[in-house]
Amino acid sequence: MKVGLLGGLRVEHEGRSVAVNGTMQVAVLFRLAIDAGSAVSYRSIAEDIWAGDAPENTRGALQSIVSRLRTQLPPDVIESTPGGYRIALARADVDALAFSDLVAEAAAATGDAATVLATRALGLWRGEPWIPSDNFDWFVRDLLKDRSDALALGGIARVEASGSSIPAPLTALVGREIELETVSLQLGQSRLVTIIGTGGAGKTRLAVEAARSRPGAVLVELAPVGPTELYAAVLAATGREIRTSETSSEIVDTRTRVIEGLTGREVLVVLDNCEHVIDRAAALAADLLGALPQLCIIATSREPLGVPGEAFVAVGSLARDRAIELFTQRAISATAGEFSEGDLEVAGRICERLDGLPLAIELAAARLRTMSLDEVLSGLDDRFALLTGGFRTAMPRHQTLRAMIDWSWSLLSEEEQHVLAGFAVYPAGADAADAALLARSMGVASAGVFDSLVDRSLLQRNKGRYRQLETIREYGIERLAEAGLLALARERQVHVMVESAARHDARLRGPEIHDAIAWFDAEEDNIAGALRFATESRMAEEAVALAVSCFWYWTIRDREADSRTWMAAVGPLAATVDTDAGRLMHHVYPVVVAFNAGSETDADEEDVAQAMALLPRFEVSSSAPDVVQLVIPIIGAFSKEAGSPGWMTRVVVPRGEDLGLSEWPTAVLTVVRASIAQNRGDVQSLGEASQVAVDQFTAIGDWWGLALAQQMRSEWLSVNGRLEEALELSDASTENMRRITSSWDLAQQRSLSISILTRLGRVEEARQRAEELLAEADAGGNIRTITQALTTAIAANVSFGEADAARRYLERFDALAPTLSRLPGQLLALAESGRAGVALLDGDLVAAESALRSAAEHALHSGDHPVIGSVALDFGMLALARGDTSEAARALELAVAVLGAEDPTDPRVIAIEAAAGRSETRRVGLSPTRPGALEELRGLVS
Repeated sequence: MKVGLLGGLRVEHEGRSVAVNGTMQVAVLFRLAIDAGSAVSYRSIAEDIWAGDAPENTRGALQSIVSRLRTQLPPDVIESTPGGYRIALARADVDALAFSDLVAEAAAATGDAATVLATRALGLWRGEPWIPSDNFDWFVRDLLKDRSDALALGGIARVEASGSSIPAPLTALVGREIELETVSLQLGQSRLVTIIGTGGAGKTRLAVEAARSRPGAVLVELAPVGPTELYAAVLAATGREIRTSETSSEIVDTRTRVIEGLTGREVLVVLDNCEHVIDRAAALAADLLGALPQLCIIATSREPLGVPGEAFVAVGSLARDRAIELFTQRAISATAGEFSEGDLEVAGRICERLDGLPLAIELAAARLRTMSLDEVLSGLDDRFALLTGGFRTAMPRHQTLRAMIDWSWSLLSEEEQHVLAGFAVYPAGADAADAALLARSMGVASAGVFDSLVDRSLLQRNKGRYRQLETIREYGIERLAEAGLLALARERQVHVMVESAARHDARLRGPEIHDAIAWFDAEEDNIAGALRFATESRMAEEAVALAVSCFWYWTIRDREADSRTWMAAVGPLAATVDTDAGRLMHHVYPVVVAFNAGSETDADEEDVAQAMALLPRFEVSSSAPDVVQLVIPIIGAFSKEAGSPGWMTRVVVPRGEDLGLSEWPTAVLTVVRASIAQNRGDVQSLGEASQVAVDQFTAIGDWWGLALAQQMRSEWLSVNGRLEEALELSDASTENMRRITSSWDLAQQRSLSISILTRLGRVEEARQRAEELLAEADAGGNIRTITQALTTAIAANVSFGEADAARRYLERFDALAPTLSRLPGQLLALAESGRAGVALLDGDLVAAESALRSAAEHALHSGDHPVIGSVALDFGMLALARGDTSEAARALELAVAVLGAEDPTDPRVIAIEAAAGRSETRRVGLSPTRPGALEELRGLVS
């Protein structure tokens, strides 16, 4: 590794630039580099980098700084020593030290040798020494004295080529290390490199920094010049008012002067701000490069020049940490104050809202002279009024945020302005595949206008989507409002979303489901904006059509809040919409509202029954939309039973074949029948319906439906003791569902495979999967999913006999559960069963009984037969622990009656039959259809 300190900080390793981030990391690197190869004590480092403002625990602070610094440098460059650190570099690897050593050698030599050594030393002098702070001003003084000594010894100083016009920067360049290195690499391969980006991204600052290290670099500022004045601007920058060699009396044309002035010179010309004269700038660049083979050009523009051989370096938003660093530096300059951790959080939010644009960030930081951070953040609601009063020396268009965008706007054609403003009503951007539809909605002949705006850095195209920076989008909204066109633009956006959502909704029910889900995920903000405007503007037909097109997406992605919110908003409009979709919405939304009344507790069964009773009975046919065909029969089936205790287990879902429905709703009705059969312990119906559903969804190619059918089939196989088959199908279901559904649904599926592995005796695999499930849930951050994963881990560890591990998971569950407003009764029952299992492992039968009573209460309230049957088996295990084999046999009998079958692979079934004797458990008969089993279980609990 090599470190350059003369003419600016440079860190290189194996010929490539190394970016070092962080003010304190850079300061420590500098302090170790100026003593390269030698150990530096903690005390010396602290005294130099902090001076009189050191933290209380300097050693701890240094260790933290060095730890972060090591991650940015090649391995083993920073070595720990007793009492300090050492950088593993030779003095020759640091240009300032090599310079000083050569001057010392020159001073010790005589005659020509001294001159040669002094000249070699001066050849290293690339500019003023770089230091991280004024704490090291002594270092600069020492080097300047060495330079004077070298000159006095006859050394010849390195002379920059004439005509250099690169201004010295007033502030450090922040967050553009990668782009700076890319410019350097591109210049090594191409003679024309164009830095492109939106206004305020820092193109000029990057170009200037890239040109500073090039001898004889010339900055040509094109912003103030007209189309016919480009050669004159280049001529003025070179400082060469010359005449031709043939005649000394006639002044030749400007182009000839430029060519003659630059012929034979290795010069880098920076053509800054080309966008307003883009065609002429392209012609100028092509002409100069063709006539001057030793010339290189860096151009800055909001679009490419379009010259053969042109290379590009895109300058976009700063990364969040670098944006905060820039904001902090400029804020400290404006206020001379320091930021707390809380201040940094607010600064981060400011930078995010400003899209990480350096100019906007600098303008915002400057406002801190008279405003607080919170006031600046709040003021961004009207950012164009807030961000004014920039630096007086800046170009006018860089003095306010609005002026910066006004400049870009003025360079657009009328059609481009129309599209840029119209696109502002799409907060999520737009899929490139929908470009033709968007163009048509805006009255534009060709979708190519979008790529034209990308070329001008006013739209971004990334991963198949067009997007606008938030600042540009707000500017567009203002333009639309000023022209009185905002409502019209939003209305057009509604029509686009209605058409697009309907097209992608159809793809949700077939082999293209993954692409369709990706579209809905990406369009979430656009859909919400369209639904909001449509409902507020009472665009009833459009609001209903869009909500119905999103209904199935919300269902399979477990977006209950979205479904509830928009059903309630759109439903009242549906009464005026005489379509299948309108009738569906009108009849469904009261039920949705009733089911989610209060949203904090389970719906009141009487409210649900009342809402369902209002539903008229009407026929559906295969010509109706798929979702309409599906939902209406389901609601009809539920409405017949709703309102009484345990009504969910009595619902009879009709066969789609009998109703004449199309293939997809028929298949979904089949899997719903399987699910209800499993819930009420009807094992035979579960087996029949699950197999039919698997076959139907396989034929359709709907991966989501197939995953549900496979899960139901796996449940049936598991209950019937066919564990290997059940595991294979459960894993297949998980893979099908992984890219589709919510983490909550996926966690439920994976719990089944962990249970099956445990029954198969594959304990290590089960343990590993339980740990993976919890780790993934933790990484996702969804507390509901985490609680599901925790109950799985609790049950698994109880079955392993590992009470301590299960107890730790229970403690986490107990800490998280109160943070959720509502947990399913099934989940609470499983947690309490796990608590009982831990108590049994500890030998605490009283605590086990208390936990099981709580588990039974939750299970019976849920009406979920598999959970109820599982709790009954746990009561059997408690009876065994008490030595009451008769009571254990009774519990097993009740469990089988509730579950609908005896699972011969369940360890609890095996234990009870082994202890009580199989004949005793059969005295009354294990009847899956035994009447009153739930009531008997309630008696057992009480």
